[in-house]
Amino acid sequence: RKASEGMQGGGETPHLPFNGNSGPNGTISGGNSEVNGGNEEVNDMEAQSEKRFEEMKELLGARFVEYFEKEYGKHRTVSILDAMSKNVQHVALINTFHSESAPNIPSYNVTVNLCQSSPITVYSRNTTKYESESRYHAPPEEDLDTGLLPYYWLDKASLMPPLTLAPQNAHRVLDMCSAPGGKSLVLSLLLFNSTDDAKDSNAIQLICNEKSQPRQARLNRVLWKYLPEHIITRVRVTGRDATRWHETSVYDRILVDVPCSSERHLVHEALKSNSNIDPKQWSPSRCKRYASIQVALLRSAIMAAKTGALIVYSTCSIASVENEKVIRRVLKKVGSQIKVKQNQALKISSRFDDFS
Repeated sequence: RKASEGMQGGGETPHLPFNGNSGPNGTISGGNSEVNGGNEEVNDMEAQSEKRFEEMKELLGARFVEYFEKEYGKHRTVSILDAMSKNVQHVALINTFHSESAPNIPSYNVTVNLCQSSPITVYSRNTTKYESESRYHAPPEEDLDTGLLPYYWLDKASLMPPLTLAPQNAHRVLDMCSAPGGKSLVLSLLLFNSTDDAKDSNAIQLICNEKSQPRQARLNRVLWKYLPEHIITRVRVTGRDATRWHETSVYDRILVDVPCSSERHLVHEALKSNSNIDPKQWSPSRCKRYASIQVALLRSAIMAAKTGALIVYSTCSIASVENEKVIRRVLKKVGSQIKVKQNQALKISSRFDDFS
């Protein structure tokens, strides 16, 4: 949520400096023209925000926009929804299991190593602007010897959950809602790290779960196209209902990247079709239904985690009912069993400043 909001520079009303002079006892003397000018600027910003808010209601639907106004206020809602309407920033995740360590990708010429101790490298555009781009520009070509693909396109924000989880070589890891597979691929690169000892072990270390059969098929295709055979043997794909996970105290790291309202996709579709967001695709009651599933998934993850394990809960929703309110609901049930690490994801997001 913060990454999306940050694209627009946050959502708080800017502080306008006052250039008058401080008089005795803290009173203000002089500078009346600056005060008046400042007030006019504030009024102008408020008028622009009000105008943009009404435009968004017309573009996306009053029910959708007013729902988030109640959560964030008018100005911040405008800022968030404006950010969400921008083009998605895609990066090319480099497959270190591929024989070509530095593939040539046109227009993507900024190399960023996101983890000092791990082989997570991405290529990004050398720009800070939101340019029109095709996600599938420069599709990867298979290695003639191994059949593996050299890089994987994904939304930049999708890197944050697996990087926050940061699995180590000896960890047993569960990815509860894996499809389409980008985050599972990042976890594989972190976990197996292309080390020689991986070739000498057949122990299953990464469980990639996806209940939907079509999505599970897509997940399998991604794994087989990017991971060599000696790594694939250490990954298991399952199709269980993760709200009722069958194991207890098994995993060192668990990623719970839950199904959610995914408002940015809805905003993009509405703008593309020049129509309001379909009530069948989004409603407050639908958010609550997602939240019930999310609570069940997170509680299952807590049961499956070993003592001292790390769980990362993530969504691509901006609705608090699907984010912090899910955490609060779970804490009320099992608060004594878990500790919330407040700034873990913020440490990861600071690395994203290195590239646009």
